[in-house]
Amino acid sequence: MFVIGSCLFSIHCEDRFFKIGLQEIFKDICSSVKLPVNNGIPFELELADYFVVDIIVLSSKAIYEKIPEQILKKKKNHAAIIFCSDSMTHILTGITGYDLVSCIPMDVKLEKLAQSFCVLVFGTEGAKKSLFTKTGLAPLTCNEMRVSSLLSKGLNQHDISQFTGINPKTVSLHLRSAMTKFKVKTLLEYRVKLSHIDTLDGFN
Repeated sequence: MFVIGSCLFSIHCEDRFFKIGLQEIFKDICSSVKLPVNNGIPFELELADYFVVDIIVLSSKAIYEKIPEQILKKKKNHAAIIFCSDSMTHILTGITGYDLVSCIPMDVKLEKLAQSFCVLVFGTEGAKKSLFTKTGLAPLTCNEMRVSSLLSKGLNQHDISQFTGINPKTVSLHLRSAMTKFKVKTLLEYRVKLSHIDTLDGFN
């Protein structure tokens, strides 16, 4: 955890070389304008005084195995930069505990990354937030919630139709509508998201 200007950064990364690379980018940004980097939080300032950004590097299998705890925790006024594969980006949308999230592909060019971090360090509040997207999701209707809940319990569309008495085509329409709100394209991806909903109160 370290402070640069009004930003408080925390890097969560098991890849030692990737972490070192990120730290070098920050050092280059700071040395170019002689801006000090402080480790930890100065005691005279509160956490609320900072624009807090967690930098998280996910492995390609993390979404299907175990999403890191720091992603699932509720964090008000926090932002996260998540490095992940393109296939994981739309799955992550909406299930994080952050207000603002920016998903960045692992093969991003360092120049582009440095530019984004410069905006974070030196930009206005509005400029900072423009780098991120809101993670909130449109609420599900009662029918969408019902069929989604049954899907999360392992039922397929035919079983859901039999259990609820809803026409199979209507079940499919409800699921497709819910999947659109959750920004997923397949039932497998939707099941993955649903497995995290209870933790994040996603149906409320």
